[in-house]
Amino acid sequence: MASEDPYEGVDVNLDSSELDANRQPLPDVSTNFVVRSAERKRKDGSEWPYIALVVSPVSDDPKVSRRKLFLNLTFHPEMLWQMRDFRKSCGLALSVNAGQLLKNPNSDQEYVGCKFSCVPKIVKSFRNPDEKTNEISAPFRPAL
Repeated sequence: MASEDPYEGVDVNLDSSELDANRQPLPDVSTNFVVRSAERKRKDGSEWPYIALVVSPVSDDPKVSRRKLFLNLTFHPEMLWQMRDFRKSCGLALSVNAGQLLKNPNSDQEYVGCKFSCVPKIVKSFRNPDEKTNEISAPFRPAL
């Protein structure tokens, strides 16, 4: 049984400027996003876990809608305002106790599929200071 070549018909020059065009940051204008995945994590040595969200822009352009950006919502007591604001923008209940959410690891999945709006900030990449990337942070608003 012969296997198909997944690269058959793909003609991309790895030195092409077209490849870099796909890495350009999103403009810093109000943008709708959808949460693609949510996973509970904890950094080594940290007392407080966080929810790692993967979000994508809502767009009819497949190149834009495939983009992945990241947002972490921490359970640290001094940062719960961010979780509250994010939940509010997504239309999720605010009348829940953060301790109950913390004890229920499945509660993270209620974020998946939620839509919200914010302005993606353009920042320097950690890997390469000459490269620009996006950062997602508050303020959050309901999707437009």
